[in-house]
Amino acid sequence: MSDEGASGRRNIPTKIQYRRLRAPRENGETLQSPPLKDAAKFLEQNVQSFAESRNVVIGEMRLSQLSRLGRSEVFDLARKHTKIYRDSSQFGNGEISLERVVMSGHQPVLFHPGVWYKNFALSALGTSFGCVAINLIVDNDICGVAAISAPSVSDDSASIKMLHFDAPGDNIPFEARGIEDRAIFDSFDLRVKKAIAPVVDLPLVDQLWKFAKNFHQPDIRLGETLAASRHALEIDLGLETLEVPLSQVAQTEAFARFTQHLLEHVEAFRSIYNRALLEYRTLHKIRSRSHPVPPLEVSGEWSEAPFWIWNTDQPVRGRLFTRISNGTIKLTNRQDIHVNIEKARFVEQFCDLTARGIAVRPRAITTTMFSRLVLSDLFLHGIGGAKYDQLTDVIIEGFFGIVPPVFMTLTATMKLPTDYENITHADIVRVDQQLRELTFHPEAFISQPNSVVRELAARKLEWIGQNLPKGERLKRHRAIEDCNKRLQPYVESQRQNYQLQRDELPKKIRTSQILGSREFSFCLFPIELVDQLKMLAR
Repeated sequence: MSDEGASGRRNIPTKIQYRRLRAPRENGETLQSPPLKDAAKFLEQNVQSFAESRNVVIGEMRLSQLSRLGRSEVFDLARKHTKIYRDSSQFGNGEISLERVVMSGHQPVLFHPGVWYKNFALSALGTSFGCVAINLIVDNDICGVAAISAPSVSDDSASIKMLHFDAPGDNIPFEARGIEDRAIFDSFDLRVKKAIAPVVDLPLVDQLWKFAKNFHQPDIRLGETLAASRHALEIDLGLETLEVPLSQVAQTEAFARFTQHLLEHVEAFRSIYNRALLEYRTLHKIRSRSHPVPPLEVSGEWSEAPFWIWNTDQPVRGRLFTRISNGTIKLTNRQDIHVNIEKARFVEQFCDLTARGIAVRPRAITTTMFSRLVLSDLFLHGIGGAKYDQLTDVIIEGFFGIVPPVFMTLTATMKLPTDYENITHADIVRVDQQLRELTFHPEAFISQPNSVVRELAARKLEWIGQNLPKGERLKRHRAIEDCNKRLQPYVESQRQNYQLQRDELPKKIRTSQILGSREFSFCLFPIELVDQLKMLAR
C-alpha cells in the first residue's frame, strides 16, 4: 500500500496522543474520560463520523451494511444467551431499533467494583439514550487462577487470603474451561462470608452464589456460570443490559467478513500495526516486546494475523499465521493445525470451523476494533483497554482510512467499609528524619536542659561558628560529633519511641495497603455498593 488504506480510502496522518489514565485514589471517586455527562455528544459525534464512512468496504460489504448485519446477529445472540438464565423479553422480539448501540466488555471473572461500575454506566446510558446496551463476555481469554483475594483482619494487622471458587485447571480459555470441583464451587459463598465477616456482615456473594449454584446447562463452563450469575444479579438490581459471549460473536457472518478483510490484507495490516506499536512504545518509553501487545511476525511465506487459533478438543491458544495461495486462504498455528478456506466461500466455511473442531478468535485489539467499528456507536473501556486502544485508534486510521470512533474510559475506586489508619512510605521518611535529627541535633529535643546539656550545646555552637582553614576542619567535625554523642543519653527515650514506630511501620503500611485496596471483588461488598455505583453512573 502507498497512501491508500486497505478499504480504498486515503490514509489519515496520525500520531498517538499520550493520555494519562490513573485510577482515583479516594473512596467513591470515579475516572470518566470523557465525562459521562458528555456521552450523548460523543455518541452523536460517532454516529455522524460513521455516516461519513458508510461507503467504506469491508469484507465485500459497505461498512453500513456490515454494521446492520453485525448488530442484528449480535442482538439476536445476546437475547438468546440472556434468556438462558433470565427473561429478556423486555428487549422486544427483534423489532427494537439497533440504530444506536452502546457496548462494553470484560472477561467473565469476579472483578473489582471499578470494573463493575462500567456495567452500571452501560445500563444508565442505554436507558438514557433509549437504545440497546450490550456487554461482551470476553471468554476467549485464559482463565487463570480460579480464586479471589480477601483481607484477613486481626486486631492490629491484615493479610491477604485466597478464596478459591474452583480447583486449579488447565491453562485454557474460559469458553473451554469447565468446573473442576463442584464441592469447592458450591462452598465458595460460605467460605467468603466467613472470611469477610469481620468487615462485612452480608456480602453480595450471598445473592450472587444462589444464581451460580442454580445455573444448569448440559455442558457447564466456569466463565459462563460466573458471567450468567453476575448478570442475573444485575437484572435483579435493576440494570437493563444484554450479554453475549465473544465466542459466539466470533462465529457470525459479520465477524467472518471482517476477518476475511484482515486476512486478505494481512501484509498491509501487519505493517501498520507494527509501526503503530513502535510509536506507542516510543511515546510511553516501553522496552518490553510483549507490552502492550507483541508485534506481528513473518515466518517464511506465513504472516501473523491478530487472532488466536486452537483445536476445540485440545484448547491451547496458538498464534494464527496465514497466507493466500491459488484462491485459498490458509490458516495455521505452525504446529498441528492446518486449515484451507476458499476465498469464494470464506464466510460459509469460516462460520463452520467450530463445528469442525477449530476455534478462531480475535485478540484484544481485534475484538475492540470490530466492536467499535461494526457493533456499536459508543464503547466503554476500563483503564487497561483504554491504554491499548490508543494503539487501536492509529491502526483504524491507517488500515481502514476511518476516523476512529471516540470511546469512553470509566472506572471507580470503591473500598471495603472498614476503618484503617492510612500509613504510607512518607511516614517512614518522616520517622527516619526524626531519628536523624536526634543524632545530629539532639539539643533541640531536650525540653529541660541541665547545666551539662547547656554546656555541651554551647560548646557545639561555638565549634559550628568557627571558620577553620581547610586542613583543620576535621578537628571541628570530631568536636561537634563528640558533643552530639555526649547528648545522646538525654534523648534516648525519644529515640526508643521513634525506633519502635519505625519497626512497626512496614507492617502498618502493609495493613493500610490491604484495607485501602480497590482491587477486592465486588462480591465481598455489602448491598450498599449497588446504590453507590448507580449514583456514580448517573
